[in-house]
Amino acid sequence: MKFIKFLLILFITFSYNIGNANDNIVYCDIDYIINNSVAGKDVNKNLEKIKKSNLAIFKKTEKNLKEKELKVIKQKNALSKEQYEKNVLTLRKEILDYKKSKKLKINKVNKMRIDAQILLLKKLNTILSEYSTKNSISIVLPKNNIIIGKSELDITAKIIKIVDSKVKKINLK
Repeated sequence: MKFIKFLLILFITFSYNIGNANDNIVYCDIDYIINNSVAGKDVNKNLEKIKKSNLAIFKKTEKNLKEKELKVIKQKNALSKEQYEKNVLTLRKEILDYKKSKKLKINKVNKMRIDAQILLLKKLNTILSEYSTKNSISIVLPKNNIIIGKSELDITAKIIKIVDSKVKKINLK
């Protein structure tokens, strides 16, 4: 009798799980979409231009500072000790100002990248929500958390087409 009750409980448990197995679960490569969508490529291209421009400015400023340093070193014996120390302090202040300016510009570019990614992720979230509702999908998982999955469950290509059609450009601030 106990054996029959055990089998009955086991059968009910498994039949309940089988009934819930109809949930539709898919996965999507978010990083790929961010980097390879039209909007993502545009953001990366614009940020790369800004980065190259900043790098050119940094190199020019560093070159000028090195020239000033050499000039101050050459004047060491020609100037009085007070004047030499004044020139060294001025040069150090310029170097510190340059380092602060460089750090601010780098942080600004990083913030622009993060803000653009957040905006793109918000739009992507809306698109994924609409897609999952339209296609009766219960769960959309990020691909980087999947160890093994059927390739039929990967919706990255479908989502990137939708993102490309709906999101053409992300404005950098």
